[in-house]
Amino acid sequence: MKTEAQILKDKLVLNSKNGNRIVFNNLTPIKTAKKIVELYDTKTRIIFDYGDIENNKSWGESYDISGKIGMTKGAYNLRYPILLHNSRSTGGGTILTHCVISIKESKGKKLILQN
Repeated sequence: MKTEAQILKDKLVLNSKNGNRIVFNNLTPIKTAKKIVELYDTKTRIIFDYGDIENNKSWGESYDISGKIGMTKGAYNLRYPILLHNSRSTGGGTILTHCVISIKESKGKKLILQN
């Protein structure tokens, strides 16, 4: 079994309000990671736009891009962000945090983050 230090090598780790350590891909911009932690803490329903961050070009995804941020149940109190369809959901897909171009509120489409 890998040690915590081996798991965290080349990863970005932030703390949520409830004390969980949230692990991100090392290519994730720090402002995106901080916003995802904030959205997890506030339980805001959102819509992601994924794409090429360098060119700011959207991939035009239309599936699995909206919901609330949830967390996996990981070892060492480490969590990875996932996208939950609704508050009753118990699982969801991993968020491609290093490919997030923008985040909007689901209600009203207010822009929350633009990379």
